[in-house]
Amino acid sequence: QKKATSSFFLIAISLLLVILLSIPRLTGISATSIQLNAANEPPSLAHLFGTDDLGRDLLARITLGTKISFIVGMIAALLDLLVGLVYGMIAALVSRKKGEFLMRIADVIYCIPTTLIMILAITVFGPGLLAITIGFCCSSWINMARIMRGQIMSLKERNFVIFSQTLGASNWWLIRYHFIPNSVEIILSTITYSIVKAIFMEAFLSFVGLGLSHPQVSLGGLIAEGTANLDFYPWRLFFPASVISLLIFLLNQLAENIKNFVVPEKE
Repeated sequence: QKKATSSFFLIAISLLLVILLSIPRLTGISATSIQLNAANEPPSLAHLFGTDDLGRDLLARITLGTKISFIVGMIAALLDLLVGLVYGMIAALVSRKKGEFLMRIADVIYCIPTTLIMILAITVFGPGLLAITIGFCCSSWINMARIMRGQIMSLKERNFVIFSQTLGASNWWLIRYHFIPNSVEIILSTITYSIVKAIFMEAFLSFVGLGLSHPQVSLGGLIAEGTANLDFYPWRLFFPASVISLLIFLLNQLAENIKNFVVPEKE
């Protein structure tokens, strides 16, 4: 039953993305096509989610915004793997004193609010994916590094690891056959949470006007536009807010149930 629940959330996320990404191709509607005579039309067969103040199809724009949100999320996940995973393993495998020093450096960076880092990056590089990416480069990997170090420090006390070390196993051998296989669950779960955090942060920055600039579009920017027109055109807020809420909910549930996809501990 638990595995079925996890499969449901994975399938639900996949279906949501497939639907959002395929509908504009099937309908042939562009997210940048301006039709002033169709401005602010309510949902209809011609425009399933309605249109904005320039007559652009809201469904097509939500699709584009979702794609950008996932690009940001995938970047955060990649950084977790490339930086956080390696940093955490190094901090766990060196001497305790050196490991503590490495983690204190990470703690100092972690104390700086992510929002402040993002704002500084946007100030220097201007609004856009580059600034958001650099902002995530500075902080998104720290959780993975801390969790991975704790996981390896715990595994190092297990009998099967001690036995392997007694037989002369190298650190690389331990990483390949013990540490990584026994950490798959926590790695996948942390990566999924990082995607959620990245999507939410990008949406928040765009909502307050510090995220992507025109002609780029994001879910946060669409929500901001919908909020400004809530009294007269409520669908412009309802649809993008519903999509991002559903997306974050499904990803959170997947992260909580991801352990059901992982095989039991390998020794």
